[in-house]
Amino acid sequence: MEGQLQDWQLYTDIYEWQASNWDLNELLRLALMTSYNHDKKIKTLLKTALLQPEQSWVITQYNIQIVAPFFVAEQVKITTQVIEANRFFVTRQFTVEMNNNITHRILAQFAVLDLSTRKMARVPMQELHDLNLIVPISAKLSAPKPLLDSKWEMTQTQTIQAKDIDENHHVNNRVYLRWAFAALPEQFVAQHRLTGVQIKYGSELRAEDAVEVRTNMNQNETYQTITNLTLTKDACYVKMSWKQIEGGN
Repeated sequence: MEGQLQDWQLYTDIYEWQASNWDLNELLRLALMTSYNHDKKIKTLLKTALLQPEQSWVITQYNIQIVAPFFVAEQVKITTQVIEANRFFVTRQFTVEMNNNITHRILAQFAVLDLSTRKMARVPMQELHDLNLIVPISAKLSAPKPLLDSKWEMTQTQTIQAKDIDENHHVNNRVYLRWAFAALPEQFVAQHRLTGVQIKYGSELRAEDAVEVRTNMNQNETYQTITNLTLTKDACYVKMSWKQIEGGN
């Protein structure tokens, strides 16, 4: 559905919601599409491109607050705005609504990747200020921190598939979350409701890399390190907060 642009700063898209059950990965896909559409609308209407042709936005960090469980809904409304920027990072805020209820609040930190050099480039601060795109809102991104009272540790290997590689020629940011969920015990997930997720990305993963997911858990939190075994580098850290379902053992 055609998105709405309000004073260039606040942008809203409404999507048909196809997921039969709650699907956080699908929601992140739509949030990033909303961000892309916001940039595209600015370029079309204001005749200003925020990035050069050889550049692309990449996600460096997520904070996801699950305000309410997913509703049975035919549509999802996502609103985004840029709330903070410096030479190296841009932070966007996303508000997700279903059936006129806010279900999720998402903070996403972006950096600019030069696809020709595979190195980070400077954020286009001049353009952001000239277009008055930054809406300063106090919202702190929290980085995942290891658990101090972990009960146990599990490891699981993952194989990178062709579909996991995106247009930036590395593993798509949403794949890490899929791996993180896959590594959790089914019984634990069945007995808990997810209330929040923190993700921080490190070294990128390419198609040829070997991957290991290491999971630490306690009663209400899971912490995972996704490691590039080929380069012996951590690629991602994921911390999830959970609430035990009443009656769950």
